[in-house]
Amino acid sequence: MFKSGSTSLVKDLNQQHVLNLVRMHPGISASEIQRATKLQMSTISYTLRALKAQGVIQEIGYGDSTVQGGKPPLLWDLAPAYGQVIGIEFIPKEIRLVLLDFSTTVRFQQIYPVHLRRHDNHLEAELCRIITQVLAEQRIAPEHVLGVGVSIPGLIDSQRGVIHYSYAFGVKALPLRDLVQRHFRFPIEIGNDANAGALGIKWLSRTEHLVPHILYVTINQDARGIGAGLIINHELFDGAHGCAGEMAAFLPAVKRRRLLTQAEDKFGRKAGILQRLQALELASIPVAEVVTAAAQGEEAAIYVLREIAKEIGTRLVQLIDLFDPHTVVIGGDICGAEKFISKIIQHRIARLVIADCNRNVPVQFSPFGIYSVAMGSTALILQRIFRPQ
Repeated sequence: MFKSGSTSLVKDLNQQHVLNLVRMHPGISASEIQRATKLQMSTISYTLRALKAQGVIQEIGYGDSTVQGGKPPLLWDLAPAYGQVIGIEFIPKEIRLVLLDFSTTVRFQQIYPVHLRRHDNHLEAELCRIITQVLAEQRIAPEHVLGVGVSIPGLIDSQRGVIHYSYAFGVKALPLRDLVQRHFRFPIEIGNDANAGALGIKWLSRTEHLVPHILYVTINQDARGIGAGLIINHELFDGAHGCAGEMAAFLPAVKRRRLLTQAEDKFGRKAGILQRLQALELASIPVAEVVTAAAQGEEAAIYVLREIAKEIGTRLVQLIDLFDPHTVVIGGDICGAEKFISKIIQHRIARLVIADCNRNVPVQFSPFGIYSVAMGSTALILQRIFRPQ
């Protein structure tokens, strides 16, 4: 069983290499590991036994015999019971939380409303409250927790665990990791929301973990800004000061007003979702509410989403021209609108990008939906374990 507070699960390079292969290829055999690593079979057998003794991996059965016959190969996977990881996305109105076992299977997920007050420790207090509540409700002993990853919109120094600045929360120079860490024995890590989303695709996606260059964007709650996370040569790129990927609003007030006016002209001021947008006085466009209305067939909501999609596509064109990714992944609340906006975004990209090679760049929506950043937050902990410093 994992000992809480340990930051070095595997010190031996062979163990680290083998463990990562088991992580990326569940059900792998010793012979497959040998072909991938070129290590001696005796070394691989010893390493697998050592990892099993630590409780990190487990035998999951036997594979098929080779064409030459012989004993079926023993297959290996991560041991789910080794420990659990909590991932949190903290946004102004709510906390989105996921609980994964060590095999990265989701054991629990939930959205919690938060009650923020304007004092220095409001973020600390709410995080500690929710973490403590989840451990109690799920009956998880603290010593079984591998760590908690927390992602927040804003300029985040993930190495020091400091929020340089978060417009969403109105805080500056806040050492959030240390503030929360003093309440728990297991590790706490803090990161930017879009960076966490990118890490989640890299670490947890069964299809994209081998893709070298990934552009991840997240669009949540108010549909004003896009946060971008960049995976370059398989590594997260967060810039010289951890600020890469921060972007100005793609849907500022003037564009929101124009969108609402056009929708009112087309559908009337009393169309369902338009009344809600008028009540907000264009302070934001509640993406989840618009998606729900569109899913119920409300034409005005579908129109609003399609107009937002054009703006998203235009901003993605700029990022694709600059970054030249192999694939683009969209996460956050906007994932619920995929069937309404996917083709519009792809058409915009194909029409406006500069390089012909990027006209058909794959654009997909995160398989984790509204939990895409929370899932990615678990990678803030997982990378400590599988890539010890």
